[in-house]
Amino acid sequence: MGKRIKKPTLRSQANWYKVHRDSIEIEGLVYEPFWRTDDIPSSGVKTKVPHFSTRHRIVHLLSQNELWMYLHLVRNPLVLEIYEQFAIPLEISVPLAKQLEVRHPVYIGTNVPIIQTIDFVADMVEPETGEVYQKAFPVKQPNDALRFLTIEKQALQEAY
Repeated sequence: MGKRIKKPTLRSQANWYKVHRDSIEIEGLVYEPFWRTDDIPSSGVKTKVPHFSTRHRIVHLLSQNELWMYLHLVRNPLVLEIYEQFAIPLEISVPLAKQLEVRHPVYIGTNVPIIQTIDFVADMVEPETGEVYQKAFPVKQPNDALRFLTIEKQALQEAY
C-alpha cells in the first residue's frame, strides 16, 4: 500500500524511514525502498521489475531513465547489491542544507521537510583490493537537470 497521506508529519516519515532502514540493517528482511511506485503520482512511466539476485524482491523504478540505469548496474560485474530510492535521514539532510545554504524541500503548504532519496546506491567491489564500498547513482531527466530546485537536491545528495 502506498504512502498516500496529504500532509505527512515528521512522525509518519520517521516510521517510513524506520521500515526502510530496518530492511537494510536487519538480516533476513527484504529491502524496502523509501518510495515505491504506488507512493508517487506520475504521468510518466513507473516500473516494477524483479531484483537481479534476491527472490521475492521487487525493484521500484520511478522513470524510464531509472529502468535504464538499473539495467546498466545489473550488468556491471563489480556491483554486488543495488538499493533504489535510498533515503537520506532528515538528521543529516537538514543540517547539510543549512551548511550548503540551500533550501531543504518541504511538503507543500507545510514546514515539514521531505526525506530526500538517492535514485540508486550500489554496493560495489574494488577489483584490485576486494574492498566493498557504496556508490550513489543519481538519475535525472535531461530537462530537469538544469532546474534550480533539482540542482539544490543534487547538492544535498552529493554532500551525503
